[in-house]
Amino acid sequence: MATQKLQNTNIEIERLNREELQLNHDNIDSESQLIRIQNERRELLSNIERITLRFDQAVQDMGRAKTNMDFDNDWQTKLIVSKRVLQTLEACIKVRR
Repeated sequence: MATQKLQNTNIEIERLNREELQLNHDNIDSESQLIRIQNERRELLSNIERITLRFDQAVQDMGRAKTNMDFDNDWQTKLIVSKRVLQTLEACIKVRR
């Protein structure tokens, strides 16, 4: 009877050791997956930062382009108005003669 209990206890200890080994393997797999996910997260954050910087630069470039276009349009408007004023003055001078 005592031998049977000892044998059953040894079997239970071996089963628990196998379970512990399996849990250790699972834990190692979980840690590996966690490290992989953390690395992916860092890479994604780096990509987001890089894209954000590119976007900010594009917005600044578009702002400068708009400012330049507005400046050019102002000059073109002044030139057109000046041309029309000169044409009108020339027409008035011709009429006076």
